[in-house]
Amino acid sequence: EIKELRLDADSVSLALELFGVSDFAPVPYGVRVWKVRYITQDRGQAVETTGLVSIPDVKDPLEVPVLLYLHPTMGFMDECAPTAIGLEGAAFPVLWASQGYIVVAPDYLGMHGWGEPADFLHPYVTAEPTAVASLDALRAMHHFTGESDVNITTDPARTVIWGASEGGFAALWADRYAPYYAPEYGVSAVVAAVPPTDMMGLARE
Repeated sequence: EIKELRLDADSVSLALELFGVSDFAPVPYGVRVWKVRYITQDRGQAVETTGLVSIPDVKDPLEVPVLLYLHPTMGFMDECAPTAIGLEGAAFPVLWASQGYIVVAPDYLGMHGWGEPADFLHPYVTAEPTAVASLDALRAMHHFTGESDVNITTDPARTVIWGASEGGFAALWADRYAPYYAPEYGVSAVVAAVPPTDMMGLARE
């Protein structure tokens, strides 16, 4: 657990006001955040990667929807991963968890935000490894929360995928792979903000 990121609802609301997004405040929930390492695969080979799990901090049992948060381009090295940069990297997962979602936010392959460094390059805007690692983050989140002292339950059929820029690309491909690679998740909605979809044009740029 990232103990310094266990925030009560008043602290989250204050942070939102300080960053000029007070329309989201006051928030209904405080938030707990953990860094996690989980096993996924790349072309059939098991690999580790990292991410964040953020949940509403509640005393009484609560069923919540799931949000898979896919980050925009942060860089290409371990130190660029959202889990490596503290509160800034956790900002959106904290916001969504404070609104009543359980949020999993993978760093993507080749970007280990903590622990042993990655020994391979980040496969930037490459469909299959991005989708597979993202969907396996959902499984890691359910495994983690099932063994943790949280009062949160989820319905996998209520899953939202949200991403911007590189994350928008990841969201579109995670949605396309989900019925085949992770059929236990029912994707209710996909939000893909400014996703790169013309890969030849992007490469020229």
